[in-house]
Amino acid sequence: MRYCIAIVALAALTACGGGGGGSSPAPMAVASKIFIADSGNAQIGSSPNSNPPPGANVIQRVITGSSTMLSSNLADIALDVANDRLYVSDTGSILVFNNASTAAGNVAPSRVVSSLAAGTFAGLFLDTVNDRLYATVNVTFATTEVRVFDKVSSAVNASPTRTFSFPANFLFDIAVDTTKNIAYVYDFANTGFSQISVFDNAAALSGSVAPNRTIGIGETFSPGRAIGMFIDPANDRLYAPRLGAVMVFDTASTNNGPAAPVRTVTLPIADVSNITVDLTANRLYAADTTGLSIIANASTASGTPVINRVLAPSGAVFKAVAVAP
Repeated sequence: MRYCIAIVALAALTACGGGGGGSSPAPMAVASKIFIADSGNAQIGSSPNSNPPPGANVIQRVITGSSTMLSSNLADIALDVANDRLYVSDTGSILVFNNASTAAGNVAPSRVVSSLAAGTFAGLFLDTVNDRLYATVNVTFATTEVRVFDKVSSAVNASPTRTFSFPANFLFDIAVDTTKNIAYVYDFANTGFSQISVFDNAAALSGSVAPNRTIGIGETFSPGRAIGMFIDPANDRLYAPRLGAVMVFDTASTNNGPAAPVRTVTLPIADVSNITVDLTANRLYAADTTGLSIIANASTASGTPVINRVLAPSGAVFKAVAVAP
């Protein structure tokens, strides 16, 4: 999925040439592997180096400018690695950038999947097996739903194939175990505390539904911050962040009740993070407002592990992260 395309005058577009020890920035003909939504600079930053040295600026090329339709309301990103395509939720639209691994500068989205007349899109989950995108939507406080788009690889200004909703004040993110057909929705419940609502039969959910199970997280609402989960279907493992930590639930499909993670990974700052896991490298990434925490041995990490802390560039507010293996 890597494309080698020369990019002219890219140095003027990059936020920083990464790498330490006096080394030169990575050649920009090399495809990016890590992508970060930066709401502070209204841009998508990326880099060929998905495991930079501590302290280095992780962003080496950027998608930015008026034509991109990106704003300070960036919420989440989802990466289709096989097709080199990036989906972005921004304000009331879901944008798509083709050739994501080499895109840079003031480039327009390849298409807009869908837009909202009211409210905002938040979390995204891309089901590449079934060509389906799930998106959480917050119309107003306590007016929420999940929109599902089939044939999303070709959808343009599309209406959702179906929607489902349940009582909640705010929806943060959604993750779907496509093997077990289970949806996990991270939400701020109408009880006043955060939880993960779990739904069986995810591929057919429609209308008003009730969760089959809930995992109680128990934090109060903290507006304006990203919360993003990651599901590892092969190991029935769910990674879910909370303030300053990432909770890891094994046997996630049967977990029910107050949060009882098998492991908890403590992060270096007390912020709510958007996370992803590179299953091939077994590496956990947690993006927060001021940088990126990279943790090796994601499947077994616990407590306070060694963390590779990578800094955000000046003015940046990291909201979401995606990684190509």
